Amino acid sequence: MKRQFIWLDNLSIVQRIKLLIVTITTIIVLLSVLNFVSLYNFVYEERLEDTKNVVVIAQHVVQFYYEQEQLHLMPEETAKSTALAVLDSIRYDNNNYVFVYNYDHVLLANATRPDLVGVNRKDAKSPDGVFYVQEGVKAARAGGGFYSYLFNAGGASTSSRKIAYALGFDPWQWMIGSGSYIDEIDTFFIHRIIYTILLALGSLSLCIYLISKISVSALHSVNTWLKETFDKVKTK
Repeated sequence: MKRQFIWLDNLSIVQRIKLLIVTITTIIVLLSVLNFVSLYNFVYEERLEDTKNVVVIAQHVVQFYYEQEQLHLMPEETAKSTALAVLDSIRYDNNNYVFVYNYDHVLLANATRPDLVGVNRKDAKSPDGVFYVQEGVKAARAGGGFYSYLFNAGGASTSSRKIAYALGFDPWQWMIGSGSYIDEIDTFFIHRIIYTILLALGSLSLCIYLISKISVSALHSVNTWLKETFDKVKTK
């Protein structure tokens, strides 16, 4: 039977050590990348869950003021305006916020764009062609759901990917939503992967360099010993 990997027999000890180091380094890099991918998925899902939880809490706030109105403890308009004011004050995760539209796509609350309150935003379209207000209302009326679109955060010149979650409050015909930008997660993990690969390549290069130096020194010592031994034998 023909031997496999017979080419290994032609490698010197130093070359075999170098091959072993390269193999181990490659495995470490691959395992690190797989670990980063797993961690990315965890952080991504956690970000979505946080966004959803904020919207659920906001819906509970609206439910509370609706009940106050139903118990005749405050007029309907007061209950609505107070609920909107509370939602306007919510901030979380790097200044994310809650927005509210009615089912006719009119903006009722958005602390970052008070100039658009009262405006029908049905035809608002993201740079990637998504009618995001319509998508939010559709998700809300369906019982809640996620939707994504590109958005220019804070008037930025470049668009970022935004994942939003919307819930409906049928008694008042409201869509309550919030969103998070995920580009920062992508950027962080890409930088970590690049850093890990560069660190591994740097360590690999250093190991190979040191082994080469050690091997040259070792060969020189062996040659010196052989020469001295030969000279001693020759003089006898």
